[in-house]
Parts: sequence; C-alpha cells; structure tokens
Amino acid sequence: MNLQYEIKNFLDAQGRLTQFPAKKKTQKMALLYLASKISNNKVYTEKEMNELIDQWHTYSDACTLRRELYNNCFLSRSKDGSHYTKEEKQPSPKDLGLDDSFDPFDVFNGFKLLLPEYRLIRLTNRQKEDIHALHTSNPYYFSQIQDHPITMEESLSDLTAVPNGFPIKQKFYFGIYEGTNLIALMDYLVGYDYEHSNMLDCVWIGFFMIHGDYKRKGIGSYLMRVFERASKENQIKKIQLACIDGNEESLPFWEHLGFHRIKCSQTTLSNHQTRDALVLEKIL
Repeated sequence: MNLQYEIKNFLDAQGRLTQFPAKKKTQKMALLYLASKISNNKVYTEKEMNELIDQWHTYSDACTLRRELYNNCFLSRSKDGSHYTKEEKQPSPKDLGLDDSFDPFDVFNGFKLLLPEYRLIRLTNRQKEDIHALHTSNPYYFSQIQDHPITMEESLSDLTAVPNGFPIKQKFYFGIYEGTNLIALMDYLVGYDYEHSNMLDCVWIGFFMIHGDYKRKGIGSYLMRVFERASKENQIKKIQLACIDGNEESLPFWEHLGFHRIKCSQTTLSNHQTRDALVLEKIL
C-alpha cells in the first residue's frame, strides 16, 4: 500500500495533511502516514510531539492528531501525559482493517506521485504514432538487435507481450509525457526475475528508452532514480534487466546507475547474430 498515493487528495505539495479525512478508512491511512514521520526510540515532550506533527499538517490541530495517534496505538505516553514515544509494535494496515495485499499498481502510482512535472500514461494502440516516433529516434539501439529499422508493427508488439504464464495485470507499459511530447517509455514487470522465482519483491525492466531529442540531458538518470525510490517505498527489494553486451549506450547507462552483472548467456537476435546477453541487477 502506497500511503502517500492513497491520501494524495489530502496532502499539499510538501506532503503535509491539509485536513483530517472524514472517512474512517482514510483517517487510518492518514494516521499510518503521520506515524511514519515519528522517530523510533525517541522520547518526545508534548511540545516536541506537537512541533513534529505541525511539520506534517497545515490546519493547526496537533492536539487532535496527537490524540488520534495515541488512541490508535501508534504512540504511548507517560501517566501525566508529558512525554510520548512511538510504540515499538506499530499497528499494521491489517490491524486497522485495511487491505494491505499486494497491488501491482503501487509502484506505478508511487512513480506518478513523485513525478508531478510529467504525465504518465498507460500506452495503447491509440498512442501508436508517439511510440513509433520515439523508437525511430533511437536508430543505434535497434541496429544492435535487428538488421532493419523498426516498423510500426514491431513498435506495438511489446504492448501486451509477457513471458508465458505471467499475469498481464503485473505488466506496466507506459509513456512519460512532457506536455504533448512523449519523452520516454518504459515497460516493467512486477514479480518477475531471470530465475522465474515469481517473487513479488522484484521488478524486471523489459524496456526503457528516452526520445532521441531528449538524450544527454540527465532525464533518463533522473527518471530511473525516481523509479528506484518509488519501488523501494513499495517493498521492492531488487530491480533486474537484460542488456546486450557491447551496447555502447545502454550498458554504460545502467552501470552508471549502480546495476551489476549477475549472469551472462548467449542469445540469437532477429538479425541472426549470436550475442552475449547480460542480466543486470540492483539491490535497493
């Protein structure tokens, strides 16, 4: 569960609560969010606790929020109410009657939340011209894997492609728009890795590409750093991908971001060449 995304309508740009939600379910999410801002093993005076809560809300009612945190077992306090500490065992979403089951959308929603300057759109055939234009702006990449320029049909083939038996709901193929311009697209699978372990704490990046007009501006590195943060905040422990050895653009990019080679195997490309495919991994 991505708490910040779930209560985004009650947060300002600095992540502060602008009001206490009316619905009980959303109130509990807001309290979980506030509790995450409280340090473990620290004793707060009442004044210090109020000051901390004031940092994370805008409507000047630290007293009510402090009381709700205590009543819902996020805080303990001394008998005279002068000192507060964070409960060692915090209520879980399940304890509060919230659904904390795995939701593949959590990483995607978290990524959107952290990129307010861009629009993230799940891509379909309706955006085929944008997708193909972005692909054709990267001739070097496709020269590494095939012997002809990419066609429109090839551009659209990955929209719904998944490994055999892999649930389509855990595939995210989306574009990142700056205004009306598609500047990047990404395809990733939640719960897939090269060992086919189906562990939900792994993300496999099947494709990530920046439009040729936007390269060498730091955009790709920035987007991936934000994606790593969104993944980590949603209990993803590692990110994996495959890269053709010798790709002079992709391989240095991923290694610069801290991805390490963990496996190498040979693959036959569509141009009938046999090349080494490197599996890269980054532990979050």
